[in-house]
Amino acid sequence: MLRATTALVFLFLVPSALGGQDTAADCVALEDPALRLACYDRLFDRQSAASPAREADGGNGTAAAATGEWLPDTTDFPRLIADPKEQQFFFSFGNLDFPAVRGDIAASLVGFGDRLGLYRFAPAADGAYWQINAVGGLFAQFDIDDFNDSDNGGDLLNADYTVGVAALRISGPHALRLKLFHESTHLGDELLIEDPEFQLRRLNYSYEALDALYAYTSGPWRAYGGGRVHLRRDPEGVQRWQLNAGLEYRGAMPLIFAAYPVAGFDLRAWNQNDWDPTISLKGGVEWRGKDTDRYLRLLVEYLDGPSPFGQFFSDNLDYLGAGLYFGF
Repeated sequence: MLRATTALVFLFLVPSALGGQDTAADCVALEDPALRLACYDRLFDRQSAASPAREADGGNGTAAAATGEWLPDTTDFPRLIADPKEQQFFFSFGNLDFPAVRGDIAASLVGFGDRLGLYRFAPAADGAYWQINAVGGLFAQFDIDDFNDSDNGGDLLNADYTVGVAALRISGPHALRLKLFHESTHLGDELLIEDPEFQLRRLNYSYEALDALYAYTSGPWRAYGGGRVHLRRDPEGVQRWQLNAGLEYRGAMPLIFAAYPVAGFDLRAWNQNDWDPTISLKGGVEWRGKDTDRYLRLLVEYLDGPSPFGQFFSDNLDYLGAGLYFGF
């Protein structure tokens, strides 16, 4: 009785759209009770098999199709706040204690970099997707002790150039970033001319590396952790492995003048330095673009430990300053 009733419902809700397969009308037209019951069974089984697809697609009975998008935005994985070499634009001024280079000096840290979404692919209906981004940046450090001299705009100490590609997987609060990139470093001309010892100490330091980073977001907080392996390095004696972890806060309510509080902690340790960590702390306020990843940040920052810059990777530094950070 139940299956007969179901078949009558099919007569109105699932008419001849089933094509060459049995329809409810076909079943009703059969005079033989056994054949009619078998026809109802086939209709019932087909309806049961179609139910999961309808549930996955909101009940319309069609399977969700994979989607792709060229040149997508990059809003779902905000840039790391405290990573000293995250690709972004920034100008920072402060006091740098760097004994291996020039001791205790007034310094400026400068960065130019960005990321470009190339392609986004969503293979499932659960909202998860993969995205490919191009990334690139320049990070430079200047001695500005003599900045006010008419013939001196600051001595370039070192510049690092990076370029690469990043693959992201975003699924709700979970994010995975794999980044394959090249970095090459160059000592500044003024450093080589004024401090001839660096002509002898100079390294042609460059490498390719793979970064893996997992991040979890809960409300205004994001925690992340991962590591890096150097695939090729020059000189070859440089060690391969690094570990990275951090915690960030992005306030949901503005404090004043539409400025939101932000803060970040980043730690990176490398077996090259016997796992002695480099610690970066940044905190301040941020002005945000609506529905974009654009921002302007005013941050106070502190950096301590083995240098993340150039060939000075085994030399300790201490930096305290303030900077402007831009995301486009």
